[in-house]
Order: sequence, then structure tokens, then C-alpha cells
Amino acid sequence: MYVDSSGRGLIKGNINSKGEKIYHIPGDPWYDRTKAEVWFKTEAEAQAAGFRPPKR
Repeated sequence: MYVDSSGRGLIKGNINSKGEKIYHIPGDPWYDRTKAEVWFKTEAEAQAAGFRPPKR
């Protein structure tokens, strides 16, 4: 589970220029460069919403 001290999710969900739903976890090379459109607490939650991990 990826949450901050207040319990807010830290996994960033983003829709890229191709319309793909991708999520980024802290430590991912693209994490700091990605603007979050939605936040998740777990990878399972992100996947259930139709997001996938980055290909790299």
C-alpha cells in the first residue's frame, strides 16, 4: 500500500497522449514527471480502474 502520513494514496494514475491509462508508483522513473489525474492506494485498485503499469 502506498499512502502518505494522512492516508492519501501515492500511486499516480495518468492518461497519456495515446489515451492509455497508466499508473506510476513512488520510485518509478516517470513518477516525478507525471501529473496525477487520479490517486490510488494500491496497485490492485489502479488495475481495477483500468490502469496498467508503465512498460519500462
